[in-house]
Amino acid sequence: MKLHYKLLTFAAIILLPLAVHAAETTALKASDAWATASLKGSETAAAYLTLENTGDKPVTITDVDTPGAHAMLHSMTNDNGVMRMRHVDHLVVPAHQSVKLEQHALHIMLMHMDAPLKAGDTLPLTFTLSNGDTLTVNAPVKAQP
Repeated sequence: MKLHYKLLTFAAIILLPLAVHAAETTALKASDAWATASLKGSETAAAYLTLENTGDKPVTITDVDTPGAHAMLHSMTNDNGVMRMRHVDHLVVPAHQSVKLEQHALHIMLMHMDAPLKAGDTLPLTFTLSNGDTLTVNAPVKAQP
């Protein structure tokens, strides 16, 4: 009987951190993802979505990646009537909150694309979190609004 309890205790010690790690991974949810079709002759496009953190701790996104393009988080600000775009190193989604990536604001910029995006395509976006986990989202490509 003692051996049985020792094995259960050992298993709990080993598995509990893994369960906590898995909970942090699944706390980040994505919705309403979409990307713009490329304009003729352009090697750029953008992607948008809402990221929701259902967990009790902040989740930090450190990178975004997609095949066939260089992807970066960008912010846009109006500086005395001039729209300016800046690279964002990381994005924190606070616990129990959402962050919306949208046009003319925080978004994913796609540059140096191997091929233009066309309406009807699907763009896979892979987010890397500060704990090393990843979240992949498939964004349908829509015509420019």
